[in-house]
Amino acid sequence: MSAAYHFNCPYCFQRISSEENVDGRPVECPSCSRQFVATLVQEPTTVFLGPPKVPPPSPSPRISGKRSRTACTGWLWPAVVGVTAMIFVGGILFYAAGGRESGTESYSRALNYRDGDGVDPDPTEAFRQFLEAAEQGNAEAQLEVAKDYLNDEGAVPVDFEKAVAWLQKSEAQGNLDARSNLGWCLAKGYGGTRDPVKAEALMRDAAGKGNLLAMSGLARIHSGDVEGFEANPEEAFRWYGTAAELGDRAGQYNLGRSYLHGVGTHVDQTEGWAWIERAAEQGFEPALADLQTRGDQAALNELKYRFQQQVEETMRSRPQGANPFSGNPYTQRMPPQFQDAQERAYEGLRQQGYSDEVLRQQGYR
Repeated sequence: MSAAYHFNCPYCFQRISSEENVDGRPVECPSCSRQFVATLVQEPTTVFLGPPKVPPPSPSPRISGKRSRTACTGWLWPAVVGVTAMIFVGGILFYAAGGRESGTESYSRALNYRDGDGVDPDPTEAFRQFLEAAEQGNAEAQLEVAKDYLNDEGAVPVDFEKAVAWLQKSEAQGNLDARSNLGWCLAKGYGGTRDPVKAEALMRDAAGKGNLLAMSGLARIHSGDVEGFEANPEEAFRWYGTAAELGDRAGQYNLGRSYLHGVGTHVDQTEGWAWIERAAEQGFEPALADLQTRGDQAALNELKYRFQQQVEETMRSRPQGANPFSGNPYTQRMPPQFQDAQERAYEGLRQQGYSDEVLRQQGYR
């Protein structure tokens, strides 16, 4: 028997049917279990052919609100459709998440092969794993693939067009290192396209978000060494300084050299070497080489000073009868154990035709 009375829950909007007239009576929603006063929904009377309806049973005071089978089918289909949609969307999300997870795993394996972490270093296998992760959408892996194509010592031949294509994919996902590298490629014309305006815009955007690579790139394009960009030493010095203050070792090194040579700023040897030393502390090879050169020069200067001091001391303490015409201060004081050797050398040179005057000048007499 179908229910004759229908009303809606004002809280969850569930459609409810009852076999008794509950209009104006307190009922409980079978869906959300909240109490409310029922208000019947006026519906047109259904006309049908057939045997007369059986009168409904007498109302029972214990029945407050009972859903009929007909009411269930009214909300069941939307619920089934909703659950199906959720399962479908969840499956898509799960598949996508699985792809990203796989990309992450391939990227991790690639790092291990690249760095020799737990396995023997294998650049070729590292590139293969990076490429697998990159094709699955991993932005970091896309950057690494691009760097391999840019590096002439990478696992694959240099291919600027492929490098730029992978940089664009990584940059589109917000990778700032990729954005900086893409800007540098456009600045240098790698990949067949040179676009100074877009190059600087990309690097300025990345630098404004704290990317150190972009700061160094901006400094370099303003140093006057990159075709298509006007030299601006002050601007280059400013970007080197910003990167250096944030701990970038290349920025520290270039800032130090700027101070040493007065490029974009005043000459300050102390400040310059201080920044180069900070870069060397981070293992930056050009800085280490400069410090080695400086150390070698300092040692050479020390040797020259000591040599001059010894010459002056020798001249002051020259023994009586020493040759005043000797051009070599070390021969003016001949130790006794070498005097016989000196005599033999003197006689040998005389036999070869050297005059006594020349021999005296050379310290043999």
